Amino acid sequence: MKAFVTGGTGFVGSHLVEHVLTLPECEEVRVLVRNKEKWLKGLDYTPVTSTLENLEPIKKELQGVDVLIHGAAILHAPSYSDFFKANVEATKNLIELAVESGISNIIILSSLAAAGPSSQTPLTEKAPLSPISAYGRSKKQMEEEIHRLYAEKNWANHPTLSIKIIRPPAVYGPRETDIYGLFKALNYRVAPILGNPTEKTLSLVHVQDLVKGIVASRLYDRAGIHTYFLGGSEDGYSWNEIYKECATILQKSHLRIRVPKGVLMTIAKVAETIAPIFGVYPALNPDKAEELTQSWLCSSNKAKEDWGYTPEISLNDGLRSTLTWYQKHNWL
Repeated sequence: MKAFVTGGTGFVGSHLVEHVLTLPECEEVRVLVRNKEKWLKGLDYTPVTSTLENLEPIKKELQGVDVLIHGAAILHAPSYSDFFKANVEATKNLIELAVESGISNIIILSSLAAAGPSSQTPLTEKAPLSPISAYGRSKKQMEEEIHRLYAEKNWANHPTLSIKIIRPPAVYGPRETDIYGLFKALNYRVAPILGNPTEKTLSLVHVQDLVKGIVASRLYDRAGIHTYFLGGSEDGYSWNEIYKECATILQKSHLRIRVPKGVLMTIAKVAETIAPIFGVYPALNPDKAEELTQSWLCSSNKAKEDWGYTPEISLNDGLRSTLTWYQKHNWL
């Protein structure tokens, strides 16, 4: 098996490349990189130095590829046009080129954010898409663009073309940098409380379960476009459960501080205002603040039924491996 991976130098992508390289059938993994290997240093992969804005060098590297896994995306940006360019337009152009290059097994990473928040009942793939953030809207538009291309280009006439769209919920694990902020607060013995901490409001998946699921989805080769949520526990988790496990692992009690939504939004707006001074866009912005106050539950039953997706890592084991990694690398 020869695979082509985008987003391979990032958090999820680097774990994905590592996993593909362990498969007995793996012959080669070609990874799109800009100029930094980051977490891929020392791995036996083939770098393809380019960007999704410059597809010409990529075109020849798609030849002979058995499966394309497209994970490249931006999570934070100051404007929707930035999200559109990176998450919608770049995906459209790459997938169109991949099909033209004869690749029939394509996996695209979307997000639960494309579907939007849930009630206390986990969302299924049949739920209408109602994103509440610019990032979520870009992922929704990306999915819609893939369906539009499929119809417009008559890809249904390709009897072996199988496109899987994967929507992970919140992902945690070694190397993760967004949820890391929460773990850092807990290490300082502070536990921010948003909403009802006893309600199960969060689907959470460990990065190892996620990448194994993504790669296993290639074996489901039914023609067409197939969309899947890939979460952890089917019931989701409450913040109380997460905080309790972290306290046990860190061997630190913590002070619980309730953060009203209005206060959170104010902090997010201030962060968004001052961040450009430092040449960055903050992880905590008004969109993210709104998302943090919602329920995010999804069901992975469809993936389980279609190709046997079964997450194996418990919350305790997953948090322990994550926190141990942060400590080992002096992040905590």
